[in-house]
Amino acid sequence: MARKYIIDGKTLTAEQVAALESPSDDQKRQFAKQAGLSDSTLQQIEAMAEALGPLVKTYVKDCVSPLIGRICQLESRPPVEWEVFDETKEYRSGVFVTHNGGMWISRSTSKGIRPGSAGQDCWRLCVKSGGAK
Repeated sequence: MARKYIIDGKTLTAEQVAALESPSDDQKRQFAKQAGLSDSTLQQIEAMAEALGPLVKTYVKDCVSPLIGRICQLESRPPVEWEVFDETKEYRSGVFVTHNGGMWISRSTSKGIRPGSAGQDCWRLCVKSGGAK
């Protein structure tokens, strides 16, 4: 059974105490006393949290910033490109083409390699139709 704390006359669990928005100094002292913490220990915890806060904020920002850039890059990319295969063009990974009646997706960057060529792994057949093998 979860331990209960009485804060401002209300019985709360530790999770409920932690969820208090902007707890007053008095509420912090009430919790600390019931949790067996001295005023000096509470002050040390608050000082540590104050010192770590900016570091955590910077760390999260540094981790999230590249992801935001990647999401923007992905969202700005055309959803699907497709065309009739042209041996003279270079195709990057993820491009769809039609060739010999089938639809193919490029698995890697290639130029001059026909979809379905024996021994080639740069194209994958998506839809088989007609003479595609």
